[in-house]
Amino acid sequence: MYVKITVNGKVVMVMIDTGATHNFVAEREIQKLGLNVSEHSSRIKAVNSEAKPIKGMATVDLVIGSWHGQSNAFVCPRAGGLLFVDVECNVKGIFPSDDPGPSNNKNDCLSAIQVKKGLKHGETTYLATMVEIKKDVFQEVPDKIAALLVDFEDIFPSELPKELPPIRAIDHKIELEPGAKPPAMAPYRMNLAELVELRRQLDELLEAGLAVSSEPVLILPEFDKPFEVQTDASDQAIGGVLVQDKHPVAFESCKLKDAEMRYSTHEK
Repeated sequence: MYVKITVNGKVVMVMIDTGATHNFVAEREIQKLGLNVSEHSSRIKAVNSEAKPIKGMATVDLVIGSWHGQSNAFVCPRAGGLLFVDVECNVKGIFPSDDPGPSNNKNDCLSAIQVKKGLKHGETTYLATMVEIKKDVFQEVPDKIAALLVDFEDIFPSELPKELPPIRAIDHKIELEPGAKPPAMAPYRMNLAELVELRRQLDELLEAGLAVSSEPVLILPEFDKPFEVQTDASDQAIGGVLVQDKHPVAFESCKLKDAEMRYSTHEK
């Protein structure tokens, strides 16, 4: 928030930052405002930058509305030319309308880290912005938005509510027709083109009298043909498959015991 205040008898525009840790004044504003600077050994660090020493500390006479007082400000060599005032530390209870309203030490502002953690944990979050409403100033609604508002004008109340509606006993749900089943079958997990191709392939298999199976099928052995034994030995188990014409006939697997795992490969 930018406000006009009086610094050493001169009216300047300053930025109020409630989240600032200290007050800062640009180095080039020292002579313009006639501030006295004393030496200071503090260092300042901004985001994504290294800590750098400040140019000193200035004692500033501030006048904000009906409030008058002094505040210390660090002289920052890289400031943008404005005086940054930490409202929470030095000018508590100061309101632009000169209204002495309530003042306390509580900070109702959330940091970026707090908002990020809340979104990560799925907490309900609302984003609001302030818009200045000017009298006798109307803004045209885009044609697409206007048509949408006309189509759904029956669901908008004549007067907007001041608060959220109470929690309903029955939450919103879509009622199905009696006897209808929810379309949660496998074909609905693909687009229309893939579904048409799947149906075509299934129809061809049915017409040919074939069936698709993903289970391993063992053939009956023919003893007049040669057999092939395929084995696989690892540190955990031993497996073997009897194959004929590249088709499995029989298989067997055995898990090794703790003592057997220490055997050599030949002994296994």
